[in-house]
Amino acid sequence: FIPWHAACNSRCFASPTIFAFTLMPAQLPNGVAHLDSLLTIELPSNSLTGPIPKDYFDMPNLENLDLSNNGLTGALVTPNDNSAIMSLNLEMNRIGGNIPNDIDNLSLLTSLKLANNEIEGTIPIRLSNVQQLRHLDVRFNRLRSNIPTEISALTSLTSLGLGDNVLEGTFGASFSSLSNLEFLSIVNAPSLSGRIFDSFSQQVTNLVELHLANTQIAGNIPDTIGNLKKLTVLNLSQNKLRGDIPVALGQLSDTLTKLHLNDNSLSERIPDALSSLVLLEELLLNDNELTGQIPASLESLTNLNILTLDGNQLTGRLFDDQGICQLGLSQFVTDCRIRNGADAFGVICPIPTCCTS
Repeated sequence: FIPWHAACNSRCFASPTIFAFTLMPAQLPNGVAHLDSLLTIELPSNSLTGPIPKDYFDMPNLENLDLSNNGLTGALVTPNDNSAIMSLNLEMNRIGGNIPNDIDNLSLLTSLKLANNEIEGTIPIRLSNVQQLRHLDVRFNRLRSNIPTEISALTSLTSLGLGDNVLEGTFGASFSSLSNLEFLSIVNAPSLSGRIFDSFSQQVTNLVELHLANTQIAGNIPDTIGNLKKLTVLNLSQNKLRGDIPVALGQLSDTLTKLHLNDNSLSERIPDALSSLVLLEELLLNDNELTGQIPASLESLTNLNILTLDGNQLTGRLFDDQGICQLGLSQFVTDCRIRNGADAFGVICPIPTCCTS
């Protein structure tokens, strides 16, 4: 028995326009191209296997195709140049091959989700012709590609996920034109170089989450990072960043909940301005070149769950007993002083009473 739900628009009378059903393990059937009243196919999280028949891209009025979280294989087919598809979700399958060069035949596409597959090749330059694209996610594939500078033409993008591929080339100023971005993730791309330009944090001010981690991105964190007033997550870990932690981060006090700056070459002192980030739940500063004392003002971050400070050159004394206990940390790591005398290093770490009760 296959439960299914159908609805009809004014053109089709009794013809189904929406399929949304659960299947037993099976392959997608052929011969659906004649279903010219079908608007949506939703078959996520079934046990579908085999390739996607080309019929599914030949349906003249199909707008939404969701086959995510199945076991589909094969390669992506070349779409017709008159395709009506607006949303294509094929993530979490085993689809291989390349992204078709003529992907811009899907000229009405607003959402393309291909994450967690086995797709190879490059990111097609012609993807930049899909001017209405708002969501693009190709993470966790086998792409070996430069990030084409032409991606800057996709000014409608609100969500962009490119990481966990073999990305090369440069992260640069071309991203500054993507002023509508709310989510950007480029992580685990250790051959990607570049820097975070002032123009990026001056123009891409709608960002809610920024993940640029485990790359070769270098230089300073610009002071203009404080312009990102909607930012809730800033992950710049495992890069080649240098210089100090910008005081301007304290301007994100109304939104920022996670700040990951670990595994860089950041130096100087931890700024007191971080104590303004009262919503902060995770603060990762470990494995940098930070010096000076841990600011006592960090005791005011009462929402903090994780604080890592180890792998730096910090000195002085840890927060007093009352301060460390009121933080309620689930994870706290720092380098404690291992010997006394003139050549002592590390932080004096008395055991708080809240850890002994």
